[in-house]
Amino acid sequence: MRAFTTLLAEHAFALTYITSVLVIMHVASIYLHRGQTHNAVSLRPGLALSCQIFLGIILGVNVENWLGCHGIHHAKADTEADVHSPEVLGYWNVLVGTLWYHQLVVAQRGEEVKAAAAEYEPTGFDRLMERSVIPGLGIPINAFGMLGMIMFSLVGLLVSHWYTGVLLWLLVAVTCNLL
Repeated sequence: MRAFTTLLAEHAFALTYITSVLVIMHVASIYLHRGQTHNAVSLRPGLALSCQIFLGIILGVNVENWLGCHGIHHAKADTEADVHSPEVLGYWNVLVGTLWYHQLVVAQRGEEVKAAAAEYEPTGFDRLMERSVIPGLGIPINAFGMLGMIMFSLVGLLVSHWYTGVLLWLLVAVTCNLL
């Protein structure tokens, strides 16, 4: 155990990655999966909004789209209609491409996604993020977690180089989308 903690102390990138993944996965698991999708946990409104803002800024999570895609995934698991089935798309494609698959599904099957998340009541943060779009494309600016990527780049500058932060964000984003 001492060798592991020494290794982490000497490698800020690994420590930052492990910490980021643990925090983000727990917030996503408790808020999105357990709280919003299955109603197994009820968070106070202020804490729920904090979780939503945190995930929205770091990973670009749109709660309504996430709930819709996750609902489709549960309803159509391991079929051609599944949002991110390793059986259909291949394990490595899903591992690396889940962020992009969700965006494609929302763009191509928007009505189905909205229907799967019909019970979700959008918040002010949702409306704010929807209004901030890339001109000409109509895609929300933070759809892919661009704000999080910029923040991680700044962390990367502190550790070594900006691109280590982008790599860290990509690793965190891919890992956290495999819930």
